[in-house]
Amino acid sequence: MTWVYAGILSVMAVIMVISRRFGKELFRSLDPKEHPLRRLYPTAAAFLLAGDRVKRTGRSTKLNALLKNLYVKENIEKEKYLYRLKKTASLLAVFAGVMFLGFFVCLANEGIRYIQSLERGEHGQGSIDYELEADYRGGTDPVHILIEPVAYTESEILELFDRAYEEVKQIVLGDNISQDHVTEPLHLIPEYNGISIFWEIEDLSAVNYAGSLKAELREGETKTVTLYAVFSMDDVTETFLLPIALAGQTRKEQERLLDGIREKIEKNNDVHSKEVVLPEEVDGYRIRFHTKRYSEGYLFLLLAAGAVIVILLFYDRNLEKQVKKRQEQMMVDFTEIVTKLSLLYDAGLSIHGAFERVVSDYEKRIREKPSGDFFFSKRKKVPAQTEYHFAYREMKLVLEKIRRGSGEAQAYSQFGKRCGLYPYIKLGNLLEQNLNKGTRGMQQLLKKEVEDAFEERKRIARKKGEEAGTKLLIPMVMMLAVVIAIVAVPALMSMRF
Repeated sequence: MTWVYAGILSVMAVIMVISRRFGKELFRSLDPKEHPLRRLYPTAAAFLLAGDRVKRTGRSTKLNALLKNLYVKENIEKEKYLYRLKKTASLLAVFAGVMFLGFFVCLANEGIRYIQSLERGEHGQGSIDYELEADYRGGTDPVHILIEPVAYTESEILELFDRAYEEVKQIVLGDNISQDHVTEPLHLIPEYNGISIFWEIEDLSAVNYAGSLKAELREGETKTVTLYAVFSMDDVTETFLLPIALAGQTRKEQERLLDGIREKIEKNNDVHSKEVVLPEEVDGYRIRFHTKRYSEGYLFLLLAAGAVIVILLFYDRNLEKQVKKRQEQMMVDFTEIVTKLSLLYDAGLSIHGAFERVVSDYEKRIREKPSGDFFFSKRKKVPAQTEYHFAYREMKLVLEKIRRGSGEAQAYSQFGKRCGLYPYIKLGNLLEQNLNKGTRGMQQLLKKEVEDAFEERKRIARKKGEEAGTKLLIPMVMMLAVVIAIVAVPALMSMRF
């Protein structure tokens, strides 16, 4: 898998070199703090240019709508392009990072460390099945070696031997129908229900201690071999005879290799020793063992794909989350805005004059402006009254459109539609009707809007209070669990069964 990662990284490097001058002047002017991945923007721009050949009108329309909510501008093409660049550059950075990690992991796993011995398990821990690979006769074969634990002589009870023998005999026969016709390997188990079992074989040229059948017999030919099972527990031992009739079978090259390895291990190692020395040659061929290699290559490819999907979902979800915060902020600001409009209108100002006064007061409150754009910049922590307020920005845009010659009634109507919230849509229609049908009853209508706005603000406050109470349940439940543990654990530890 190393060459796969090397190939992917090489292709990415070539694309970066080819596209390094793409939009270089535009990206050089970007703020490094706001765009830390700007060096990847040329490559990201190349990918975007290639991807734009496949039109996705639906998703583009939704993206335009979300960005228009966050940027109070008529033309948001630059913001849209920077958003897509930042998203694509993040995908490339994460994908390249995962590819580098996968490359170095696969490169590290390619090294082979040959081993000369295996560790036995402690007494009572059971047998250890080592899964190795053997370089043998110019090739590599998987090898499973079952190493018995360190043995210590212990006695056992004779009645238990008699009850266990029939069951052990069935286990030993395995897939064979009966002991009078044995064609499949035997299962010479080393232990049964706490009973240690040692096997003696009358003819090792026919059956080895691994249970493999070594005798190469012709079809119809049989050979009788007697197995001796020595049951041992505590200081009591008893020997049981198990005569079997072997039928011919063909042994494969790998089976011969395994048989040779096991015979060498049994012959050259003491069962009481802690370490098992592996053979250096079998059947006249040099043999070397090493642990089985596992390739994590595919894991990192899946990880890279998963990271790309997560980033795609994160960016879109984060954009939608920003729009939701905008809507919550505008609902809170609506009460203040409609109250000021009503008071100023009562004081004798026109709707246009009241709009100008509200926007002018907002701009006076701004003592420190956040640097850069709302979404892409890392904004400074400033007092609450200087926070970016979308509703006031929308009102300022209305005044700018009126100064450029747009109809006042149309500007108010578009103000409600741009805000996209029912109270603002209703206010925009109310202001439009005021200009089209006259000012009669306008004062009462604005006061009614003020009353409704205060009721809505109370509802929002209650909702936020309920949400805060729900969030507090999590730490309360955790504290309850800790208290229960503090009380219950000492009580349980002090109990005697």
